[in-house]
Amino acid sequence: MSDSCLSSTVVNSSDSSMLWHARLGHSSSSTMNKLSQLHCNSSQSDHIKHCGVCPLAKQSRLPFPISSSRESIPFSIIHIDLWGAYRVSTHSGHRYFLTIVDDHSRMTWVYLLRFKNDAIVVLKQFIAYVQTHFSVSVKTIRSDNGSEFFNTEGKEFFSSKGIVHQSSCVHTPQQNGVAERKHQHLLNVARALKFQSSVPIKFWGECILTACYLINRLPSSVLGWKSPFEMFYHKVPNLSHLRVFGCLCYATMLNDSDKFHARAIPSIFMGYSIVQKGYLLFNIKSRKFFVSRDVVFHEQIFPFQKSDSVVPLFPLSTNIVDSDCDFLHIPVVQDDCTSVEQVDPNLVSPNVSPMSHIESPPVSPVSPISPITQTLSTSFIDSQLRS
Repeated sequence: MSDSCLSSTVVNSSDSSMLWHARLGHSSSSTMNKLSQLHCNSSQSDHIKHCGVCPLAKQSRLPFPISSSRESIPFSIIHIDLWGAYRVSTHSGHRYFLTIVDDHSRMTWVYLLRFKNDAIVVLKQFIAYVQTHFSVSVKTIRSDNGSEFFNTEGKEFFSSKGIVHQSSCVHTPQQNGVAERKHQHLLNVARALKFQSSVPIKFWGECILTACYLINRLPSSVLGWKSPFEMFYHKVPNLSHLRVFGCLCYATMLNDSDKFHARAIPSIFMGYSIVQKGYLLFNIKSRKFFVSRDVVFHEQIFPFQKSDSVVPLFPLSTNIVDSDCDFLHIPVVQDDCTSVEQVDPNLVSPNVSPMSHIESPPVSPVSPISPITQTLSTSFIDSQLRS
């Protein structure tokens, strides 16, 4: 059909706007107004707005308002959310973590959980902790519609404490935006820590806990570029004790009974202790966690990293089943060293001593090894000889 015939058909149509609205796949009135040959006016556009098909085909969610309000008192409102279950459990069997955020200060607490039903148990312990240490009561709790918070035990607990439990609408996590955004921030930092240190995936719990520790001490635009720690404790946090996650470190070992025993334990820095004033370390040899304050860090060396230019830190014993820790390495620092050349015993300089004519065993070329690696190797050999 030609354009002239099309134009005449439109003019002669009694309900041209709705007809062409249907012909054009229920296009919007603003789009149809741009087509000059349709000759749509404002009154005809009103008919399009009342189309019964368009809501069924196009209707989307209403925009969510951006809330910038915060409570003036800590723990008046806390936001909670459960993450998991993750496909890989931690070394201690955790697959979930519960996030609790104070609305006033945005201070965050994270608890690793083995089971989903443990969330209400941990929440009870947290509310008791708040009452004991801060002498305040939690007034309102906001969460999603997770069944872990709407079971009989949770309802009875909230009712007995006079706590108002507010929840988001079904399939509307945006209404629990504070906790959801905090989850995103935690996971972003935790992934960065894992990729930087190359720790096995079973240590994702330590990555999350360390991320929470760091986020609480970082300034936020929501708080006027103050940190949650500063808003909560009314003082600037001290950052001088922070170290690079997953790096090599040596914990001082006090053993006065044996003067030839090793004075340090090669370990990996895995976070900060919340019950002791020390660092959480992973013993490379025993594969166990411990806390120490006397630690020397090598923040540019990551024993878990795999590379062609690394040497093994310790040979693996046959009773280690966990394959995630079977490649603890330390990078080789390339020094400006030259290999030792073999000397011809027949070439004797007139200025050498009379003993220089004695033939020495051939010397093989020496690969450049860093002082740290050489010390580690010597310490390990001595420990194996003693055992």
